[in-house]
Amino acid sequence: MIYTSIDNYVRLVDLNLQGRQEILNLAANGDDGSMRRTAILSAKYSGDGKEIVAGTKSAEIICYDLVANRVSTRVTNSHSDEINSVCWANRQHSNIFLSGSD
Repeated sequence: MIYTSIDNYVRLVDLNLQGRQEILNLAANGDDGSMRRTAILSAKYSGDGKEIVAGTKSAEIICYDLVANRVSTRVTNSHSDEINSVCWANRQHSNIFLSGSD
């Protein structure tokens, strides 16, 4: 399971009650090298479980590659307002995603 709480982080939780949790930081580097605040509002696993797509308060879409352990894609100015919902268009292939905004 994954969840977020309007901050830079997506949390991956093991539901086998082992108490394991992994925290992924999806913040971007600012022009001055500092980490920019990223308020994630929605996140979803790809069908193969290898990627996560996330939508942010600043109208940014972020794809995180779990195999490479890094942000693979960052789409800016995709909407004119915050992104409240994201999902993958196809469960078998994670090359198309959908997003919803205010």
